[in-house]
Amino acid sequence: MQTPVQQSLPLDCGNFNNRGLFADHFLLDPQRLRAMEEWKEPIAAAEVRDKTDRIYRKHASRFNSRTNEAQTEKDFIRPILNLLWGDDCYQVQVTIPNVEGRRQPDYAFFRTAEDRQEADTHKGTPEYWRDVPALGDAKAWESSLDRQSGPGENPSAQVCNYLYRSRVRWGILTNGRIWRLYERDRSSAGGIYYEVNLVDLLGRSDAESFKYFYLFFRREAFVPDLQSGLSFVEKVLKGSADYAAEVGERLKESVYDALRYLMNGFFAHSANALDSSNPKHVRQIHENSLILLYRLLFILYAEDRDILPCGKEDYSRYSLRTLHKEINENLLRGPYSEKPTSLWGRLCASFGLIDEGFEESGRVVVPAYNGGLFSPQKYPQIAHTAQAGVRQWRIGDRYLAEAIDLLAYKRKVWNKPTSDHVDYATLDVQHLGSIYEGLFELQPNIAAESLVEISEKGKSRFRPKSEVPDPRPVRGQPPRRIEPGEVYPLTNRGERKATGSYYTPKYIVDYIVENTVGPVAEQAAKKVAELRAEGDKEIRKLERTRREWEKSSAREAPEHIAGLNKLIEEQKRRLLKPYLALKILDPAMGSGHFLVGAADHLSLAMATDPNLLPLEEIGDEDAQAYYKRLIVERCLCGVDLNPLAVELAKLSLWLHTVSKNKALSFLDHHFRCGNSLIGARIEEDLTKEPPLRGKGKRGAKAQAEQLVLGLFEALHEQHLVTFIDLLRRISETPTHDAETEKLKETWYAELEKARQKYRAVANCWLAPYFGAPVSAEQYQTAVQALRGSQADWQVLTQETWFQAAQSVARQKHFFHWELEFPEVFFDKHGFKPKERRGFDVVIGNPPYVGFHGMAGLKAYLRLSYVSCSGKFDIYVAFIERCVPLLRRSRCLSFICPSTFMKRDFAGQFRILSKQQWTLRGLVDFGSDRIFPEAANYTCIPLIANQVTAQGYQFTFTYRDLAGDPTLLPSGLLAPEGWILGQPEILAVLRKLMRAGTSVPLSTVVATISEGIVSACNEVFFIPQSVMQKERLEPRFLKRRLDGEHIHRFETNWARDFLIYPYLEDNSQAVVASQELLAKKSPNLWSYLCRNRKRLAGRAYFDRSTKEWYELWNQRSFALQSVPKIVVAEVEFRNKFAFADADCFYGDTVCGLTFDPNIPYSRGYFLALLNSKTLTFAMRSLSVPKANRYLIFKPIYLRQLPILPIAFTTEEGERARLLGEGKALCEKAVSAMTQGAK
Repeated sequence: MQTPVQQSLPLDCGNFNNRGLFADHFLLDPQRLRAMEEWKEPIAAAEVRDKTDRIYRKHASRFNSRTNEAQTEKDFIRPILNLLWGDDCYQVQVTIPNVEGRRQPDYAFFRTAEDRQEADTHKGTPEYWRDVPALGDAKAWESSLDRQSGPGENPSAQVCNYLYRSRVRWGILTNGRIWRLYERDRSSAGGIYYEVNLVDLLGRSDAESFKYFYLFFRREAFVPDLQSGLSFVEKVLKGSADYAAEVGERLKESVYDALRYLMNGFFAHSANALDSSNPKHVRQIHENSLILLYRLLFILYAEDRDILPCGKEDYSRYSLRTLHKEINENLLRGPYSEKPTSLWGRLCASFGLIDEGFEESGRVVVPAYNGGLFSPQKYPQIAHTAQAGVRQWRIGDRYLAEAIDLLAYKRKVWNKPTSDHVDYATLDVQHLGSIYEGLFELQPNIAAESLVEISEKGKSRFRPKSEVPDPRPVRGQPPRRIEPGEVYPLTNRGERKATGSYYTPKYIVDYIVENTVGPVAEQAAKKVAELRAEGDKEIRKLERTRREWEKSSAREAPEHIAGLNKLIEEQKRRLLKPYLALKILDPAMGSGHFLVGAADHLSLAMATDPNLLPLEEIGDEDAQAYYKRLIVERCLCGVDLNPLAVELAKLSLWLHTVSKNKALSFLDHHFRCGNSLIGARIEEDLTKEPPLRGKGKRGAKAQAEQLVLGLFEALHEQHLVTFIDLLRRISETPTHDAETEKLKETWYAELEKARQKYRAVANCWLAPYFGAPVSAEQYQTAVQALRGSQADWQVLTQETWFQAAQSVARQKHFFHWELEFPEVFFDKHGFKPKERRGFDVVIGNPPYVGFHGMAGLKAYLRLSYVSCSGKFDIYVAFIERCVPLLRRSRCLSFICPSTFMKRDFAGQFRILSKQQWTLRGLVDFGSDRIFPEAANYTCIPLIANQVTAQGYQFTFTYRDLAGDPTLLPSGLLAPEGWILGQPEILAVLRKLMRAGTSVPLSTVVATISEGIVSACNEVFFIPQSVMQKERLEPRFLKRRLDGEHIHRFETNWARDFLIYPYLEDNSQAVVASQELLAKKSPNLWSYLCRNRKRLAGRAYFDRSTKEWYELWNQRSFALQSVPKIVVAEVEFRNKFAFADADCFYGDTVCGLTFDPNIPYSRGYFLALLNSKTLTFAMRSLSVPKANRYLIFKPIYLRQLPILPIAFTTEEGERARLLGEGKALCEKAVSAMTQGAK
């Protein structure tokens, strides 16, 4: 039977067959599973084993291939369940409401008889399954638990579908002989389970071995204990996950060092002729070293999961496993020599075998996996066979041995080998993706001097050795040392270790996939059901004809029978089209985590669809694994700016779908490298003149009046049909062997050759945005060349302006969506109708890049995207770009920052979403951090490419994905900000903010403003002690108020000062001249001059007109130099206080000044602002920070509801009452004081 990728290496112990559900190491380590209290129960297991053995022996003679399901259940399965669960703790034949009626689980298991009785009152409803810990399904004695026996009848996939539909966590599948355990989330990928052969265990007369059955399938295995709150199987699953996480964390360290060894090893080998001072060589070394890491990862993973047959001697002698065992044994005795390259030669031989495959005595030992990862043409420097015109690199044994050993063995100390082997079968593809995705943040650096590793604020960094005379251990490890000329990877923050903080947790991926891919999969299932009747009719007709030919003795009968069989298979294949026509996109795919999740979900839906007929070519292969490969080849599309991320995504999907004796799928046509945000559209852009933007010019996008025709016409007339046909052949040709994949490479090369011209012309239109001017006449010339001769095109390519446009396109990674995915937008007649044009689903985790992190891209985004205004974040551009890429009414769902709901910069985004899209749902995680090391607070919007004119409702979930969503009206999606929450909270807020009841704070104060920004606090902030020591003159010093100085109703000045080198001129701050500062405040001026280098080096100062000694933002003099109310910018609750006119506040404070015409006292405002009522309001109006802290910025403060006072009592009477009240208060205080005495 062919093995799905998820299957783990079967263990030699024979007690169980763990296919990736648990960690093998946890199951076998005496300190883990066998140390658990449950394992130590000696008597119960032995008693149940003896009773089970008697039941089996009583009926064993009846069990054979003719024993049906009912007899198997009656004679064996139910008696065993009675032993394990008791006959009152399970129910037979109950229905899951949303599962097709003919296919329902055989058993629902309960922890107690009382739970079963309670559930009986809810039969036929989802509520019935709420407290069911496990469900079960039974098959006939010799039935396969994997092979599809009929339409939608794959037992393993059926159980996974039952778990998904019922939300029950655990599933048991058995034919009496084989017992399997499934877990809802992990097993949905297909082929993941824990299995025991009960008959084999009974034959061993061993109670210890029997525990691998008994402890996992009895009722007590699913009952939580009082101490941990976890059941036995949950503890084993958690222990396995913890072990895998531990391995993953160690691998993150090891992968860093392996990359460092490989890069330095290639540089160190003189025959490679590589120069570390040459940036091109450094880049090539970095990229090829990462590809080499990907290759090693693929082989380690495939060997540990028995996809590459290490158990066969023909392969074993060439395997990486054999090589790394030999390396490890040698390293434990001492290091390898630097100059020999014998290990590289052996490794390249392994690469060649995997790439090309090999046979022994006419028997296939390893099929050719191909796929491009091991291609010598694609990566000629590290090719297994030399390529003409390219120097073939080698690497010394010392470096390669260390790199391989770091990946294959766990090291407690990074530079000391151990014999503790890493079990890659323990790790999910997602684990590996998170490890390798962290490498994207690392860039190669060349050491100019000796460096040593240090720990600084919990981060690992490198410092010159001369500055660290006594290096200390870093996180308990010896510090790494870098010699001059060596290459070492660092993040752009100067850190050795990348955070990996944006790698999306699996439960988030699953939620997004379920709510986007799930609905389109259900629509596809309905279309399949509609096609089935017609297909059955045609198949019956073909089968009748085939039977007639089978009776015939004519010579041509076999040929006709074969033809009819082919037509029958084609009819079955027609039923796959509604699923395989779906197109699912991740526009920033990274390691492909979301696409892996989409493949899992869609393949499970196909494997359990009762209307899909089994295909002959599936054979003994797991149906879900077969469908998953088809989905990866035909449905999944991904884009990433980083070419190495594209390769990693392909690797992830290869690891997730590879099966024995199957070539790796060709994925280049759907996994593309480019910038998803920078591209030209055919109808909206390429039919017009290019924008009028030259180098260095910051003009607005030109609104071209003149149409430029010809590009689409040339595409339609000359190449569109070819494009569509080539892509159809690439996608629809079944993957069988490497030859088929190489044929796909040929087709793709043909497609690329024709497509490149259209890309080049589109580049010409877009290049002016990035300083490469192209005139309307030049662009017209380029368009016309598409219809000209090859000579005309060659002339065009020699034009300087044309070459400049192509150069900037390569630098910025232009990506023209309609040209890169033509089958999504076109058919052979031209553009598809709008209701069929575009992707069916867009999912992912787009980049979060703040306003100050988009150098070279900001101006283009502002001109091209409505949502890119103010201090925008790049994720809003991803949403604006990708929603229109969808088919009408289809959905996008990202996990992204929640700032678009309320922040100022997203006002245009909110207007756009209201006018052009429909919000179907929103999950707001509030102040919960999904990415622990990131500063962002996130949400999950579900947006449809659909205009809904009338009001509608959308689902809203706050923080808890498992909670019941609330329906909210679309009227809450206001351009000013989305104030969302539970209905009861919103009702109170509406009362508070109702017109006539309250007015916004902004209408009753003069200003609400942020504080002064210095961009160099260590120079501008002066403690009083420094002021006195330096004898700084007070003229340009102001009392400084920081957020930490502000408390509820009062401030606590810390005797710090702020250098404020400005004079007041008509309420504005005008910078004091250097001459004035030197004359009036010579000591202060001397202090500033001593710090000139630091001040002049601040961001943006080299491009601004400011003097080098100015503040980054001095704010208005008038707003700072008056009495005011202040509040810390980040606080847990409202804490407002008065501040005097001589206190100037910094950027951790917001301040309110007053309009003298408003007849309210500042004391009234202060009392109201500090009230619990307005703290409640602020929690809804503000955006979250960690630990439920709030942000007090002007955008949120100005919305606070203020109760206006309408006086009805005359002023004189009010004064009298106030005096009376004060007297009573003083009397009460006096009485309390006397009482205390």
